[in-house]
Amino acid sequence: MDTSNFSEYIAPTYEKSMIKVFSDLVLFNDNKYKFVDKKTGATEDYVDLNNALYCNKIYYQAFEKEGKTVLIPLDTSKKLVFKKKYTSAIGVEDAVILGDSNHFDVYINPDFQTPKLKNIAATNVLTSKMLNKAIKKTEEVSAFYGLDKILVYDSKFNLLKTYPKKVNNESKVKEVIAPNFVEMKAESNMATMVVPREFSTESKDDVTIITSISSSESFSIKGKYNINVYFMEGSDWIEIINEETKKSYIFRIDFYNKQRPIRKL
Repeated sequence: MDTSNFSEYIAPTYEKSMIKVFSDLVLFNDNKYKFVDKKTGATEDYVDLNNALYCNKIYYQAFEKEGKTVLIPLDTSKKLVFKKKYTSAIGVEDAVILGDSNHFDVYINPDFQTPKLKNIAATNVLTSKMLNKAIKKTEEVSAFYGLDKILVYDSKFNLLKTYPKKVNNESKVKEVIAPNFVEMKAESNMATMVVPREFSTESKDDVTIITSISSSESFSIKGKYNINVYFMEGSDWIEIINEETKKSYIFRIDFYNKQRPIRKL
């Protein structure tokens, strides 16, 4: 958008957007992501690792940038950057388990730079709420497996028990550790991260008029468009889709100041 007169828009070079999830505007094609600061227009490029996790009551999406793993939350200013590239990321309460094909490192809040545990030999991890029969207490348990042993840790990643047995799937892990640990019913951590706002649209003389129902403020754009509207942190984000070309354009509306505070992309 040209914020001086709002008369121009630029055709997108990315196929999709993710304005509903992050505080930055996110554009992407396949696994190539571009994060755009909504205020400054500054951009950063990432490769999506197709891995989401929940840690320390925060949702993260895992990305790779310049050979490093980056976990990006809703508030992108609080992203976590790790010194190496991992292929998997798992959240366990206030800890993050990061791994490659045969090893895992464990980082615990607030120190996400120095791993508490390093190079745990395993190919997979089972994390679950389990009853620890020894202390008759339910706790979050992480069981590393897939090589020559099963290593079971508590939520603070203190080693609870070692089983000298190689297994290749979760059901076998549960079977082996059952004399000591019994899995409890899982609880979902999912939460609604987006709240839609109510807007109305009207087409008149090849112009689409979009109006905020709550404030009765409106703006118009030439052409026939369908819209999606999202609410995040007090901002109204509009996605308009041209009915003829099917191309979409996304920007933020500040009805109070009658501005669209985002740089031309």
